[in-house]
Amino acid sequence: MLRLRRNHLALVQDGLEVIINDPARGIVAYHRVAGDQGVVTAVNVSGTRLQLQLPLPSAGRYRTLGGGDLQAGKGMTEVTLEAGEAVVLVGAVR
Repeated sequence: MLRLRRNHLALVQDGLEVIINDPARGIVAYHRVAGDQGVVTAVNVSGTRLQLQLPLPSAGRYRTLGGGDLQAGKGMTEVTLEAGEAVVLVGAVR
């Protein structure tokens, strides 16, 4: 995690915007920006697999910090998170 924070300033900048806070489903997601880089983090704290529509700061290409690319149309993407899993997406903010 420390290496991620050093390589992605948006993970350490002040301020974040909560984009999903659903305690009943056990999901929280937030967005942070540094310059032209946006980072979206979603965490499944439930005991079950969840599929969700994740709002993104802008449409375009994002990459997961675990590897892999995805295309976000109209600022949304669909993600599936296993129980206890998190995803971090990095993309350019327009």
